[in-house]
Amino acid sequence: MKVSYSFTSLASLEGLLQYNSQASAFSSNIRFALLNRSGTGLFVVYNNQLVAEKYAPGFDRNTEMYGWSMAKSFTGALIGTLVKHGRLDVQQPAPVPAWKEANDPRHNITLADLLQQTSGLDFLEDYSKASDVTNMLYKEKDMAAFTARHSLSHAPGTVFNYSSGNSNIRITTGASGCSRAGKFAISRQTESWR
Repeated sequence: MKVSYSFTSLASLEGLLQYNSQASAFSSNIRFALLNRSGTGLFVVYNNQLVAEKYAPGFDRNTEMYGWSMAKSFTGALIGTLVKHGRLDVQQPAPVPAWKEANDPRHNITLADLLQQTSGLDFLEDYSKASDVTNMLYKEKDMAAFTARHSLSHAPGTVFNYSSGNSNIRITTGASGCSRAGKFAISRQTESWR
């Protein structure tokens, strides 16, 4: 079975699951491609091994590239790993310092709310004009703190509102079960991918 999803023409994720009836075994292969522009690289993965890679002039395996919305899926997977290992409970209030007071209405926002885009924060995701998302991405050094300062427009867990701000908060809070190096790696992936 092969599943492929293109986030944009420059970012895609593919998964392949195969069953070998002779060995009674499954094998899987996951490929992720993130390009700075069309044609910046080609990656060949065979039997879970990178067997070939080729880059356009000016690009190599260390070229940093923006992850944008793909980072939401990747971070969700990282948080899922922390949950699986009992290092994080997504049903508890998100450990955001600005929301630590029990009388703060944002105190009830859980990591699950952030993951499911139902935080209730008054955050406008509109790229056609100056908005919360464009201010966050282009004017703010600390994107998580910027978003955490927003007030509620809805009770947490009640209304879906796609927000890159939620993702930046969940990246910071989701890292709470990680080592210092892990926190850096998780927070860094919002800025770029290696």
